[in-house]
Amino acid sequence: MFNNEMIFKHSLLGMDIIEAPVKIVPKLKLRDDCPVTDEFREEFNAWLLDMFGTRDDSIIPFGMCYAFGNTLVMRPEQMAIISNCAV
Repeated sequence: MFNNEMIFKHSLLGMDIIEAPVKIVPKLKLRDDCPVTDEFREEFNAWLLDMFGTRDDSIIPFGMCYAFGNTLVMRPEQMAIISNCAV
């Protein structure tokens, strides 16, 4: 599910917290099997990114936290909020 290099583990009030990686991808891009030159693909994908932007393709939606027993899985943004609020 996760790449071991991208998992950051924390602890808060006796609960384990796992930071899920955030995956931001372009909304649109040319398929890899589209028969165009690499130069055109790069230029067109840059244009698509500029016109349509990106989307969040993370497995944990923004503002959500999943609890599995004594373990929480959340995004880095929520981890920062939680750790700043904890005393």
